[in-house]
Amino acid sequence: MIFDKQDLSPELFLSIYGTKADLQSGCNSAEECWDGCESWKTSYPQVPYYPFFGPKYEGLLFAGINLNGGNESFTAIDELVENAIDDYLKQGKFKIFKSDHYGGSPFYYYVPLISFLYHEYLTGKPLITNEDEISFEQIISGFQYCGLTNVIKCSTNSEDRRSKPTEAMYLNCSKKFANEIQRFGCHTLICFSFFLWPSFRESLGFFQNLISRDRYQILQSQRINILELEHPLSTQVTREEKFKNYSKGIFDLVQLTKKR
Repeated sequence: MIFDKQDLSPELFLSIYGTKADLQSGCNSAEECWDGCESWKTSYPQVPYYPFFGPKYEGLLFAGINLNGGNESFTAIDELVENAIDDYLKQGKFKIFKSDHYGGSPFYYYVPLISFLYHEYLTGKPLITNEDEISFEQIISGFQYCGLTNVIKCSTNSEDRRSKPTEAMYLNCSKKFANEIQRFGCHTLICFSFFLWPSFRESLGFFQNLISRDRYQILQSQRINILELEHPLSTQVTREEKFKNYSKGIFDLVQLTKKR
């Protein structure tokens, strides 16, 4: 059954996290997660925000690690997607949210791009190996078919300035995230955790490893498929090679899905 976006409510997150007001103090794992890193807390209350869902969402869900700030409202992801489209992607920009104080990130470029590829491959299109074959209009259209959230709902003011979660956050929040997946009708999860947290899949339960490559892997359980990719900011390869890895990973996933 596909998730009905009308079911989203603060009470849903209250049942999962133990709070709908401030994760830093109210989450039922807050004491453990923030132990020893009080100085990393933000100055504003953080809430367990809703995922973004495109109008044609049917179970394809993307998950980053966490937000680098900005999770002060339940609609934080919706606002980021809207800004990414209007202020950057429509202008043909690859680095999103770039400013004088931030170099920008291609994360909100790759999520709709991969979603677009997924949709294309489902319709039988052959593997695309050249990023230049895809227009920005097509990339933007990818947001129609997917959902977007994060595994970890807290942001930190960590010393690396990249909001790096603590190990306790990884362990505690991923278990809660597993409950979210079930609520959101997710059949395919694309997660940017490869190389960042090797034990991520273990926290979600038992998964069979179907394909292992240098820069992605595909896992499968009775309920969902997972394509685990490396984060756009963590990769050591060129943009051209990154696209080939992302495109081949989603192509392989679709082929396996069709065989189920």
